[in-house]
Amino acid sequence: MVLSVVLRLVTLVFIISSRIYWFFTKSKALRAKPKTKQKPITFEKLGIIFFGAFLIVNLFGYTVFSFNNTYSQAFGFILVVLGFIESMLGRKELATNWTESYDYQIKKKHELVTTGIYAQVRHPIYGGLWLTLTGALIVSETYLFLPISLLALFAFIRFAKREEKILIKHFGNKYLNYQRKTKQLLPAIY
Repeated sequence: MVLSVVLRLVTLVFIISSRIYWFFTKSKALRAKPKTKQKPITFEKLGIIFFGAFLIVNLFGYTVFSFNNTYSQAFGFILVVLGFIESMLGRKELATNWTESYDYQIKKKHELVTTGIYAQVRHPIYGGLWLTLTGALIVSETYLFLPISLLALFAFIRFAKREEKILIKHFGNKYLNYQRKTKQLLPAIY
């Protein structure tokens, strides 16, 4: 019981600390490379808020379809840590080229980043967020981790493909060559 609470709280700390980092670096990215005129996709933004709130509620122990398995919870925590590392490396490497997924745009003076974790995977933030979400739901001990994880994977693949269309349009063959050499979401896996 104590281990379960500790894993939930530490998972929450990982998620909150990544959100704080995102918040503070977002304004720096906007100052360095302002957004182009593009209306954000409100449905996506609402979905992100809804699933974030759902995740936090579950981490506080308000779960449905719950299970109780310390080994599964430990595995979920490992996914949280791996996802946190992948997404934070991706966010840090993008620096001022980063923009919210629902903004769906190329920024002014946008550069193609292919160094660091981007040498291994094209969308480490999506891959890392997917691992973190899946792991956090397993830590929460809810069987809903499976359908929600699959839904999130489908959404992240869709977001990645959508972004790749505008990256190909903007960078042309340079992006196509990069695309052929790297995985999409998870280094060495997919």
